[in-house]
This record gives sequence, C-alpha cells and structure tokens, in this order.
Amino acid sequence: MKRALLVCCTGVLVPFAAAVSQGTPPEESASWGIMAGGDFTAGSIYGSSPGSGGAIGVLAHFPVESSHFAIRLDAMLQFVPIHCGSFVVCSPVTPGSATASLIARLNDSSKRWSPYAIAGFAGYLNQYWTAGFAGGGGFEVRSATHTYFLEARYMRMLGGGLVPITLGMRF
Repeated sequence: MKRALLVCCTGVLVPFAAAVSQGTPPEESASWGIMAGGDFTAGSIYGSSPGSGGAIGVLAHFPVESSHFAIRLDAMLQFVPIHCGSFVVCSPVTPGSATASLIARLNDSSKRWSPYAIAGFAGYLNQYWTAGFAGGGGFEVRSATHTYFLEARYMRMLGGGLVPITLGMRF
C-alpha cells in the first residue's frame, strides 16, 4: 500500500512541478475523472470502531460562469475494516457514497494551479441509505489535457465519519 501511494504521489507531483509556472485556457466544458486513496475514520460507524482502509471513485466536474466555482458529482466506494478486538477484523464496512458538491477555487480556472475548498451533500449506502454532508479542501494543477488533484474531505455519516485523502485526475 505504501509503495502504491508513493508511486501515485510521484505521478501526480511531477506534472505539478512542470505546470506551476504556466497558464492554461479557462475551463469551458464538463470533464470526468478518477480518484483513489486512503480512507480514515472519525468516530464510530454502526456502533463499532473501524480502522483505516482505501477508497476509489469516479467524478463529473461542471464549471459554472464564474471561473472560481464548479459543481462536482462523485461516487466512491470505501473499504473500511471494523475491528472487534485488538487485531481481529469482524467484517469490512464498504459504504458507497454519492456526493454533489460546490468547489470554490482561490485562483481562477485559467491558472495552472489552485487550492480549493469543497462542500456539499452526500448519500451513503451500506446496509441502507442515509444522508450526510461532506466538506474539505484540496490542491489542483492543470496541464494542457488533464487536471491533477490531491484532496482531503470529511464525510459525515451515522454517528461518525470517513476522511478520504485522495489523489485524482480529470480528463
């Protein structure tokens, strides 16, 4: 897992370094992307104390008229083990989530890089559907054809929450 995360970080940071000083045309059309990373827990979920796991997902990104804002829809699958004892895994929690979020960038979309905040509403499915919210922040770097991002979000659900830290790429 650590080696895979190192490879992902290297693959994302190299384009960051090449793109920081250059400008790009502003975003004008919708895009889609993928993301993956680690998933950590905050509080208890379903009355148990989960550990850390992984997350994968897909997203659709829709720029709005202001170049500082965008709407993002995403779906993630999180793999979080529940520990019954010190080292015993009773059963994994694999919640699916669907999120509708607003992204607010510090820089406008014609810049190669920008930190951003993300907040929105979410639905979670494990044993049944429940509603929640998600919020966090990230950093994106745009090349001529792709946008790379690193973000952390807090996703509130059922008395606890999940904190996915993901690397991603939009096409």
